[in-house]
Formats: sequence, structure tokens, C-alpha cells
Amino acid sequence: MTFGWAHGPSIQTSDPARALANIIARDELIARHIQHEAQARGLATLAVDGSLLLDDMLARVAAHFTA
Repeated sequence: MTFGWAHGPSIQTSDPARALANIIARDELIARHIQHEAQARGLATLAVDGSLLLDDMLARVAAHFTA
């Protein structure tokens, strides 16, 4: 079975659900690493996790750059 996503390569796998779970787990690890490294350097981050409306996210970004 072929497993693919919108902007990445298709891969052959016998277990697409497991492949997707592995990709999601990898992405979460990378995101945590980036968050940790940004905080260690005193950099601001904004999690894009669906908890904020787009307008609220834009307002936070604008406030960051106008502060």
C-alpha cells in the first residue's frame, strides 16, 4: 500500500496507520526540541496547535514585532 501526504513523498508500507503514527511522533519530538532550543536562547515561539484562532495568532505575532 502506498502512503503519502500533501507535500511529501509517497512511501510503500504495509501498515499506513503505524507509519503515520511514527511520522507524527517524530514531528512532535522535533517540535519539542525546537521549543527547548528557542527557550534556551530567549527566543519567542508560538505553538500552532489549533488552540488559537488565526486572528489571535496574527495579533500575537504583530504584538511581538511592535513591542
